Amino acid sequence: MEKYNLYLRLCCDRDQQTFVAHQYATYPFRLSRTFRLDKSSSSRAYLYLMNVSPGLLAGDRLHIGIQVEANARAYLTDQSATKVHSMPVFGSIARTSYNIKVGAKAILELVPEPLILYKEASFEQFTEVSLHSTSQLFLSEIIVPGRLARAEYYKFNCYLSRLRVLSIEGELIFGDAMRLNGNLNTFKDSFFFLKFPVIANVVVVLPNTELSSLVKKIDVLQEYSSKLILGYSHLPNCNGLLVRIMGINISSVKICIQHILSYVRQISNQPHLPEVPK
Repeated sequence: MEKYNLYLRLCCDRDQQTFVAHQYATYPFRLSRTFRLDKSSSSRAYLYLMNVSPGLLAGDRLHIGIQVEANARAYLTDQSATKVHSMPVFGSIARTSYNIKVGAKAILELVPEPLILYKEASFEQFTEVSLHSTSQLFLSEIIVPGRLARAEYYKFNCYLSRLRVLSIEGELIFGDAMRLNGNLNTFKDSFFFLKFPVIANVVVVLPNTELSSLVKKIDVLQEYSSKLILGYSHLPNCNGLLVRIMGINISSVKICIQHILSYVRQISNQPHLPEVPK
């Protein structure tokens, strides 16, 4: 096994309940106990991946492994926003990598809290997902360009996120990358960035599910909310969507992501999304 700071393997038992088959965590991570929050079913495991440090610092290298075996269902989140602290030394950076495997007919929902980029922060994130053709995936991320309540806005150095989704055989299904410059961002004073500073990405993969109703739901969210800008693209080589979101604040973006996930569950005949305590 590769050296992970956090490793989690989830399996499904004969009663169709998802359980933690193996876990390993070293500082700064801790893993919560398993919660059963769905009212109509106890099959899905809800877990918190907790970072007990004050945030990410220059030189941090965190490696996270998640394996969801066949038929298992998991909702993973954390308890609070991740803060990326100032890194004034030229070339210093913090990095996080995810190695995720999702088995046959398994479901993974990974819904972390926002990432806040402090002044002079530099951060890179690499995510690789091995996805069975029959499994479902919901990934989200929220990027906040500073401590907005303190008028700290686009004063970080840079943010880079790369995602690769592969088949179980190792063939590339799709990839995505986002790079944001902070101080050197020539668009930071434009209307859209000033009014909608919070950015989010959502990846949805739903095999054998008609996506037209989900697309209509996203259009409705855009039509009735002046706090958001939404756009979406159909993913290549699979049945899924990539959704981009810009919002006036964190709460409006989080609510939007909750609406999308709630509707994903509805059209894929899953239990309603419950309130997940934070």
